[in-house]
Order: sequence, then structure tokens, then C-alpha cells
Amino acid sequence: MGALFSSPPRVSEAAMSSFKALASENTVLILSKTTCGYCSRSKSLLRDKGIPFKAIEVDREAEGRSIAEAAQAVSNHFTYPNIFIKGKSVGGNSELQALERTGKLEEMVRG
Repeated sequence: MGALFSSPPRVSEAAMSSFKALASENTVLILSKTTCGYCSRSKSLLRDKGIPFKAIEVDREAEGRSIAEAAQAVSNHFTYPNIFIKGKSVGGNSELQALERTGKLEEMVRG
């Protein structure tokens, strides 16, 4: 029987480099899955606010899984969406919605 908890996968230097480049080149980076309702809500919120973002669809893009693993290693956030603003992990949809409710989302993005 397998272990209940396992350590995160080893992340290649290439995947980590790709993730870091994406996180630094995009004000908002979302690691997403096309079938994820929470991911859709996060992207809709950003679109509605006019906040540009880069979405990596982990289940569609060739290097999506390895980039997602690098993001998980950095953020210790293992669900989708996994959202970064200005290279800093903010968590998932719940955290993004909370930032919007408190007025901090635009401050983080624009500030």
C-alpha cells in the first residue's frame, strides 16, 4: 500500500527556469486546468477587472505539468488554480476573491 503523504516530485532545472521566467514576465500568472470551475472564476474576475494575466492550462500545454510542479515547489500550493502576482504566490481562487473583496487585488497588481 502506498504512503498517505508523499514528497513533492523533483523539479528539473529547465522546468524551474521556465516557471521563474513566466512568473517574472507576467504580472499575473495562473496555473489552471480547463475543466476547473475555480480556475474559470479566477480568470473571469481578472478579465472583468481588466487585469491582464497569463494562464498556463496544465492539462493542455506540452510543458504545463512540469511548470505546475515547479510552481507547487515554490508555493507549496497543490490545488488549482495556483496564482502568482508579481512572482509572489497568492494561493488559489478563494484567496484571489478575498483580495478583491478587501480592495487589495488592484493594489497588488498596480502597486
